[in-house]
Amino acid sequence: MNCFNGAKYLRGAIDSIFQQTYENWEIIFIDNCSTDQSAEIAISYGEKIKYHKTAKNIPLYAARNFALDFVTGEFVAFLDVDDLWLEDKLEKQIALFNDPSIGFVFTGVDYITDRGDKINRSHPPMKRGDITQSLLLRNFIAISSSMVRASIFERNRFVSEYNLLGDHNFWLAISMFTRADFVSEKLFICRIHQDSTTNKNKGKWIIEMRKQYKDFIKLNGFKYPNIFIYIFKCELGNLIGRY
Repeated sequence: MNCFNGAKYLRGAIDSIFQQTYENWEIIFIDNCSTDQSAEIAISYGEKIKYHKTAKNIPLYAARNFALDFVTGEFVAFLDVDDLWLEDKLEKQIALFNDPSIGFVFTGVDYITDRGDKINRSHPPMKRGDITQSLLLRNFIAISSSMVRASIFERNRFVSEYNLLGDHNFWLAISMFTRADFVSEKLFICRIHQDSTTNKNKGKWIIEMRKQYKDFIKLNGFKYPNIFIYIFKCELGNLIGRY
């Protein structure tokens, strides 16, 4: 859990972890120099939370990488402080890792408002197996729904220069050497509100999209033909004012 001034929703997020039917977990909590009551709330939960504070406020994906330095378990899951897990999320995901070829697992998503009211919003169709081509068409993996083998982070980390596309970029990178699976049930609840990173940085989408497709081509050439569709969608979206 990476937290910067997340006290408003933090108890709900942490409680959703403590309510998991799968009990062999710990929370690596990164306090990104919060100035609210986030630290006090996190510490109040006791030894199941491993509290760490950054020396200064750092970008989101740099904070995720900082957290990974403290991982001791076999699997890593992410939960943003304004989101929630259903109680059987971890249990159902862990079961899919019995297949050693699976490197990461994700779930379906439900959406709520800042007050907790349900939003009728569809989630993109999910894919399993070798999904690089599919991910170039659309990112269908919500980071707070994901679980990843910890060993993967020994060779891949998040690119800290991203503030919006860091998770999509990471899924693309690891999808080229490991397979994915998913639980179709909506086991993660995403809270949509005006203070979210996505809403605060709408103008930066096209900048990060261009960086992503240029870096992707530099590394892979045109091995994955759907990169042409990705570029077209990025530039068309910018042209019509979507980003």
